Amino acid sequence: MRPQSHRRGPASGSHARVSHLVGPLALLAGAIFAPARALAYHGGPPDGHASDPPLFRNCTSCHSSFTVNSGNGGLNVTGLPAQYTPGETYHLNVILVDPGQRRWGFELTVIQPVSGDEAGTLVVDDAVTTQISEGPGVERDYLKQTADGTFPTATSASWSFFWVAPLTGTGPAKFYLAGNAANNNANAAGDFIYTKNYEIPEGITLAVQTPEGGAPLGLSAAPNPLFDQVVISYLLAQPGPVDLRVLDSTGRVVRTLVRGAALPGSYAITWDGRDTVGRSAPAGVYFYLLNAAGERGNLRAVKLR
Repeated sequence: MRPQSHRRGPASGSHARVSHLVGPLALLAGAIFAPARALAYHGGPPDGHASDPPLFRNCTSCHSSFTVNSGNGGLNVTGLPAQYTPGETYHLNVILVDPGQRRWGFELTVIQPVSGDEAGTLVVDDAVTTQISEGPGVERDYLKQTADGTFPTATSASWSFFWVAPLTGTGPAKFYLAGNAANNNANAAGDFIYTKNYEIPEGITLAVQTPEGGAPLGLSAAPNPLFDQVVISYLLAQPGPVDLRVLDSTGRVVRTLVRGAALPGSYAITWDGRDTVGRSAPAGVYFYLLNAAGERGNLRAVKLR
C-alpha cells in the first residue's frame, strides 16, 4: 500500500503518483508496502487497495505471508454514526493493533454502493501522519498514512480524519479499508493484513433547534460557489475565544481570518480568496472551520477561479 495527507501531506496535488526512490530512507519507507526487490511506494500504498470493489484488492498482493484477518489484532474505524446526517462533518479514527507488530499502514475510501462513486468528502486531520489521493470528479478518493504515519517501533497505530457526509438523497455510504500491521523488518515477509467495511445508511434530515439559553453559531457564507470573495457570517451566544480558518481540500490552512476573543453578537468577515501571503487561492474545494466559545461549525465551499 502507498501512504499520502489532511489532505495530501508529503505528496500534493490530485492523483499524486510516486517516483522511484533510492537509499536507506526509501527502502525503509517502502518496506511496509512493497515486497523485497520491488519498487517502493513512498509515503503510502497505491490507490485501489482498500479492499474496495470491484477488484477488492488489499495489501496481500505484496504482503502474502498470511491470509487476510488471520492475525491476533484488529482494524476498526471509531466515531461512525449509526446513520449519517447529510452534510454533517464527523471526526473519525482508524485504529490498527496487532501484538508483536511494530510498523503500520492503511488505506480507506468511502463510496456509494450502487454507483461506486465517492460518498461525501474525506478531509485530513493531521497532515504529518495522513494524506489523501484524490480521484477526478466523483471518482473515489483514498485516505492513507504518510511515511511519518507508519509509526516505526510503535505497538499500535491510530489515524484521525474528518468525513463530510454526502448531500441529501445520496443513500448509504460504505467505508472500505485495509490495514498493514508490519513487523518492521525492512521486507514484506511476516506482515499481517486486515480488512474491514462498514455501511452507513442516510438518516433523516431534521431542522436544527436553537439550544436553550443561546443561539447556534449560525455559520453561513455567500456566495457559494465563490469567484473572488465571500462573506462568512456567524453568531456568538456567549463571549469567548474565536478561531475562523479557511482550509483547502488537503487540510492545509490557507488563511486564518479571525483569532481572538469576542463578545456575543452577529459577525461577518470577508475572505478575498487569497492565502496568507496574498496569493490568489486556486479553484477547488475549501472548508471554513469555526471554533467559537466552545462550539464548532464548518462549511464546505467551492472556489471557481
